[in-house]
Amino acid sequence: NPDVWLTGIRAEETEHRRQLGMVSLDARGLLKIAPLFFWTQSELDDYLSRHRLPSCRHYFDPTKVYAGRECGLHTAA
Repeated sequence: NPDVWLTGIRAEETEHRRQLGMVSLDARGLLKIAPLFFWTQSELDDYLSRHRLPSCRHYFDPTKVYAGRECGLHTAA
């Protein structure tokens, strides 16, 4: 059971995520830190390209199915 969780969520992804902030505490008491929270999609794409990193858009996430849907990791009670 971690005390701190580093996450790649960004504010512009969903309305729910905009409400969380760069640092949030969930109902379980887990401190979540999102260092990329204020990055735009363009900034993220540039960074990934510059460092030759893969994008999460290149795989299917069965927990989301539709764009903009929460997977549940950041809505857990």
